[in-house]
Amino acid sequence: KNDGTKYEIETYKIIDSSNNIHAWTTNVRLGQGDKGVDIVGSYKDMQFIIQCKDFAKKLSIRHVRELNGIMTNNSNLLRIMVSKGGFTKNALDFGKRNKNLILTDLNNILSEIQNHYEKNKIEI
Repeated sequence: KNDGTKYEIETYKIIDSSNNIHAWTTNVRLGQGDKGVDIVGSYKDMQFIIQCKDFAKKLSIRHVRELNGIMTNNSNLLRIMVSKGGFTKNALDFGKRNKNLILTDLNNILSEIQNHYEKNKIEI
């Protein structure tokens, strides 16, 4: 396991460079059950949390399940996991089955957030 702080900062800078996606790094714990949220943010009226994993190997379904269990009282909250090493097939399948879960890497995080919003926004 590497020191994840550098990867968190890298992730934050990419999001912060976008004009319409807002993010805050968090050393602040969001209360019980936050399980290591690294970044909180919003895009238009959609809120999200990000967990950054700077692991060389693929993340398993266990990591993804943990993230999916964070702040479950907010059903509209988008949960994002950014991984340097990618994800196992089981983890990716689990991600696809959960509407408010994105598993991605740094190259795709901005487009993933925007695509998720477009796909799920409620037309008024």
